[in-house]
Amino acid sequence: RVAIADRGRAVTDPAGSHVRNTAAMQASPDTYFADIDQYLDYIDTGVADRGLPGAFTTSVRGGVGIVWTNNCPRPVAGLDRPELPDGSEWDPYFTLAERFLDVRTDEFDDSLRQRLVAERLASVLAGQGREVRRLPLSGWRLAGERIHYVAAADVLDPLATDIEWLGGRVEHLEMSGGRADGVRIDGGTHRADNVYVAAGAVDTPALLWRSGLTVPALGRNLSYHPVLIAQVVLDPALASGGSEPDPVPRLGIAPTPERPWFVMLLRDTNPLPIAAGDGDVPDNRLIEIQAFAPIDPHPDNRMTAAADGSLTFDVPLTIADEERRRAIVRDAEQLCAHLGRFRDGCEPQWASLGTPHLTGSCRMGPADDGTSVTDTDGRVWGTDNVFLTGNSVIPTRMAVNPTLTATALALRTVDRAIG
Repeated sequence: RVAIADRGRAVTDPAGSHVRNTAAMQASPDTYFADIDQYLDYIDTGVADRGLPGAFTTSVRGGVGIVWTNNCPRPVAGLDRPELPDGSEWDPYFTLAERFLDVRTDEFDDSLRQRLVAERLASVLAGQGREVRRLPLSGWRLAGERIHYVAAADVLDPLATDIEWLGGRVEHLEMSGGRADGVRIDGGTHRADNVYVAAGAVDTPALLWRSGLTVPALGRNLSYHPVLIAQVVLDPALASGGSEPDPVPRLGIAPTPERPWFVMLLRDTNPLPIAAGDGDVPDNRLIEIQAFAPIDPHPDNRMTAAADGSLTFDVPLTIADEERRRAIVRDAEQLCAHLGRFRDGCEPQWASLGTPHLTGSCRMGPADDGTSVTDTDGRVWGTDNVFLTGNSVIPTRMAVNPTLTATALALRTVDRAIG
């Protein structure tokens, strides 16, 4: 028997389905980031960059899983794939996670832009020890150019008869020594044999603090992804002519030791302001470059909770982090030079520093030595039955989107807890 505590209000129909599946968002994909802003609860937009002014949480039904961008690449072994658990366990759990999230790679193979861009970049990237690949998506094509984006409802609705939904705010875990007897929700206690906390990399450590589980590494060793965005107008030779729509391209360039960042080449959403005079560009000639700058985790990269529960961040960028960001800008410029030109007003720009792909706030580790919050099964040190899942437990810097990795770890944690 499974109970899920989700205090969020329903903002989609069915509840917990992806906001991008609505007709309005399908019709205007470039308004995506502006449209989801209403669902984000910003922590403190007035702080300096090291305080992460763009940091947010969300408490809508389905959480961040109904506003995510649905890209699900696998990390690269020896580079950004966590060394824990053992390497032989990753592939089966990645495959299982891809099944749960309905991850597909061939939905856009008929995109002319995808094929021509991949061909144009193949030899260039090969000379750098890199390659362009199809970008896995959690979702599928519908009629025309519409996409169904997978969200919490798609994963959980087939299991609805086996799940009890509990509304209300989770106040804290009811602890007796090292064991959680249950969860306190709006003044009432709900008993449980095992408690799994899957509240994101911000609210998960916050709940542990409220519950008195002050493990030394809690909220430390943070890593995240500053996001670079640009839009490219493709050379005419890389695009279809006429007015017939071309399916959107979705490509990714995997990280390498020399270039340890992830680049996506796709026509997904453009939040940048287009300069006057460059607005009349056929969509068939547009593609975005999105790149992630992995920030090195460090014990001093931390979030803390005050007595009133308010949260603060202190994540200064190191010299290496800043050099990596400059290298990513150069990389985007070089890629664009092979593909076309930047659209006026849409040259490479960094989004506000915040919590995109935040990891490590409850990192797992092999020993209870003060450097981790959970063991390699996701169990909080010093407890018998409190398990953590999600991005918070990922212990290492990642280059690619972390959702598939977090889902694989979650499935493994559940197997270990009940097996």
